[in-house]
Amino acid sequence: MRNYRDSSGKIAAHAFNLDYIFKAQVTWSEISSGIFSARLCPEGFLFDASGSFGVIPKKYIMFQLGFLNSKVAQYLLKVLNPTMNFQKGSIGDLPVYWEENTGVSSVVKPCVNIAHKDWDTAECSWNFICFPLVAHIAEHNPLTIWLILLFTCLIRITSSPPSQTMAT
Repeated sequence: MRNYRDSSGKIAAHAFNLDYIFKAQVTWSEISSGIFSARLCPEGFLFDASGSFGVIPKKYIMFQLGFLNSKVAQYLLKVLNPTMNFQKGSIGDLPVYWEENTGVSSVVKPCVNIAHKDWDTAECSWNFICFPLVAHIAEHNPLTIWLILLFTCLIRITSSPPSQTMAT
């Protein structure tokens, strides 16, 4: 793809920033009508024009992720960039004080793990195994499952309107 030339000798398509692809980075949506939100993109993924990324040293990724999702960053972005478009320049203009021992990373890591586990409960996740409710029910004995199904049916029967064909 990088060396493919069309009939005029021009390179038709090429990938940009090859030094940064497939590396863990902080990423965000370029356009948002809501509040700004940054995400952790783990190693092994590509980025695109509408999903910008920040080149951050690995030891500061969690710190930067916490800062970008903070109330301080939200406020500063409203002042520096009062639009719905969040480009690299706008994010790069945010004043950041890099400190290694602030404890921010130790707060952000569990949040990332919770979000990852939550995402894995969705069927579209690559790591989806089963719905949490089904997994919870399967832990109980068959009698409990039978009772849950029975009560579900009773609730449906009692809450449905009477049939038109019933004798009056």
